[in-house]
Amino acid sequence: MKQKTLGMVIRLLINAEYIIHILVALLLLIATFGIFFIVFKDITTFDETAVLKLINYALLMLIVKEVLWTVVKFLKKQSFSVSSFLFIGVISGIRQMLYLEIQKSVEKAGHDWFVVAELGVNALVIFVLIAAYYLLRKADSIEKMKTIE
Repeated sequence: MKQKTLGMVIRLLINAEYIIHILVALLLLIATFGIFFIVFKDITTFDETAVLKLINYALLMLIVKEVLWTVVKFLKKQSFSVSSFLFIGVISGIRQMLYLEIQKSVEKAGHDWFVVAELGVNALVIFVLIAAYYLLRKADSIEKMKTIE
């Protein structure tokens, strides 16, 4: 009797997890469409700041897409990939750098040392994430070669 009850509870929790993932996927889709509409509402002129904002929004949509893709892979019971999160990290770092550029150009400020340091840290983080992605791909190719032999 206890084994049957435990099995039912486990199935209920697994089903609840799938429902939560589906709801998250739907919310991510809504967020993507929301970002898309914000772009058209926010961009009224086509100057340097508008272009940077447009790129910023596009990169944000890519981040949401990568998270959505991870959720879809889970729902399809495909293997988990660390590379998606490395992509998200790289895109986020680039977005942050663009945000600092937008902020600097809107304020017409000079090179504040804090901003320069933050840009340097973001560049370093992006470099480390790209190096991690390269090593991950290299390890995957070595592993595939071992299975072929």
